[in-house]
Amino acid sequence: MSPARTLTFSDGQSLTPTGYVVVGRKPSAERLDDQLDGSSDVDLVTVADDARSISRTHFVLGPYDDLFWVADAGSGNGTRLVYPDGSAFRLEPGTRYEVDPGSRITFGSFWVEVS
Repeated sequence: MSPARTLTFSDGQSLTPTGYVVVGRKPSAERLDDQLDGSSDVDLVTVADDARSISRTHFVLGPYDDLFWVADAGSGNGTRLVYPDGSAFRLEPGTRYEVDPGSRITFGSFWVEVS
């Protein structure tokens, strides 16, 4: 059972994914098989970034049972997870971290809120 989550991006995009989400300047699901568990249910979210503060494929979000997780995809500038209580940390590339509703993921000059 996938958790129903809404992703609201700082550039105005909004998405309620049914599966995995790959985010970046020119996102691709290639070379992410270990994160996507072989699924073809993948939304690619392109964030226009003329300053190139984010990578072509920056991070991945996905469902697992009743949880939602995020993993940095080996980005150049990293990805940070900010929990609703304000605690924050930088993600280790390829490691999945649980995302609670109300969390914010920051990447380059952008962010996405998970609700």
